[in-house]
Parts: sequence; structure tokens; C-alpha cells
Amino acid sequence: MLRILFSSIGRRTELLRYFTQNNNMFIIGADASNLAPAAYICHKFYKIPRFDEADYIDVLLDICRQEAVSLFIPLHEGEFSVLLQNRERFERLGCRLLLSSDRVIDICKDKYKTFLFFRQNNIKTPNTLLPEEIEYENIDFPLFIKPRNGMGSRYAHKIINERQLRFFLEYVPCPIIQKFIDGIEYTVDVLCDMEGRVISVVPRERIEVRDGEISKGRTVKDWRIIHAAVEVVEKLGGIGPLTVQCIVDRDGDIYFIEINPRLGGGVPLTMAAGVDYPSLLLTMALGGKVKPQIGCFQDNLYMMRYIDSIYKKGDELL
Repeated sequence: MLRILFSSIGRRTELLRYFTQNNNMFIIGADASNLAPAAYICHKFYKIPRFDEADYIDVLLDICRQEAVSLFIPLHEGEFSVLLQNRERFERLGCRLLLSSDRVIDICKDKYKTFLFFRQNNIKTPNTLLPEEIEYENIDFPLFIKPRNGMGSRYAHKIINERQLRFFLEYVPCPIIQKFIDGIEYTVDVLCDMEGRVISVVPRERIEVRDGEISKGRTVKDWRIIHAAVEVVEKLGGIGPLTVQCIVDRDGDIYFIEINPRLGGGVPLTMAAGVDYPSLLLTMALGGKVKPQIGCFQDNLYMMRYIDSIYKKGDELL
């Protein structure tokens, strides 16, 4: 029985259902709110401090100690830095933190550094500028602006003229400005083993997105995207789950735009398409070797999300 801790579980109910259905796993969830819907999907739940509070790490360590947690999977980028600073403390308890290295997290959390990584490794990516690098007389619209350290789609905007650009440079916190790529956007779910070898790659077309997370999508067995994503991740050197975002323009060119070193919000579609993340992670956590299964997923499988609810009386809250 592998005991896994997920933190910042929030609304990730569909993801956690896949893990709780594995009879060889005991799933422990943690969140700063006991009104997190996913709290009622886990086998056990702990209400914890926010990741920016002083006792956040100590509380998590106590949970890992009490519950004999073997694998810890954080789900929110905001907590990654403080967890990395304390990785050895978790490992001393026999708990593996499923999170890439400091170098990888540093590249991924800063979208300008991600751009530089792409450029330095000859990976096609939209030209990206910092505000001080803008030359207004040489601007080619449309552009795309977003926060350098942002998450989801908050503060992300298409810009079609100089007036909008000047406004959003003041409105968007710590912005970067990119050439706008007109095309089809994909999120690629990539799973690597503990040595960084790519195990699975599944591109998902982002048909409709709400609040930065996919609400309608489909799997696409496009081998050009698959091979390109493998190249990106191998050069990056991540471990465990990563989500790689790219856009295929009208000429068929693939532009990579972001990498998130975690389980993506749409990864349940990848699991529904046949990639058994719980079993793969179970094998890896127990020290076993996993045979790569790149391309082994159901093509053209659609996901259409809808709003659902969990109801509890006040005295039933965790």
C-alpha cells in the first residue's frame, strides 16, 4: 500500500478519483480550506496553513511522519520554492518529493527564463520582450502580454495596438510581451521517471479554456508534437509529471510557450485515454523500472467538463 500526499488539492476531484480507485494506494489530501471539494474525495484529509505561512512546512512534515507518506505530490506552483528548500527534510522521513530540480523549477516558474531556455536550445518559441526592451517605432502587432510569474490565464491579454500595449504594461504585474501566434493551442502531458527518462507523452488540444484551465479538449496523436515535446523535456531534465504548452500556427510550425512542472488541470483526459498515472507512479515510487509507452493512448478522445457539487452539512465538514 503506497501512501501518497497531495497538497493544494482544491477542486482537483477528478484527478484524485483516479488515484483513490487504485487499490494499492492510500490517498491523503491537504489544503488550506476544508471547503476544498477534493477534500471529500481523498481517503484522509488535513487542513493545513497556506504555503506562505511560517508553519506550512512543519505541518506537512508532521503529516508525512504520522501517515508514513512515501510520495508527496504538490499541485500548486506557489508552494514549489519552499518545498524545494526543504526537500532533504522530507527525504529523511522516507518521503519522496515528486518535484523536479531547483534548476528546472527556476526555469519554469519564470516565463522569461523559459523563453531564454527555448532560445538557447534552438526550440522554436515566440519572440519575447521585457518592457524596457520595447521599441515602439518597430512594433509588429498583434502581441500577447502576461505576467512573468503568472499562473493560469489571469492578466493574459492579446494586444492589437499601441494604446492597448501602453495600458496593459501598467495593468499587468511584472509583464512580458510576446509575438502573438495565431493557431491551435495544445497542452502536452509528459510523464518522466525518476531519472528523467520520458515515459509518456499525450498532446491535448485546448478547444475551450475557462480561468486558465481546459473545459473542452481532445487527445491528438500528432507525432510531430510528441517528438518535439520529448526533445524539449529531455533538454530540460525534469522528473515526474510536466505539462508543456505549444501552439501550432497556420503554416504547421510548432511554437513552445510554457512548461509547468506538475500535473496539469486537464491530465484526467490523458488518464481516460489510457495512461495509468497511478500505476506508473506506484511502480516508480517502489523503485521499479517503467517501460516507455509513448504514443500508447486513445486518439481523438474528447473531454467536456461541467459544474458538479459536493453537499455536506456543517457538522460533516472535515
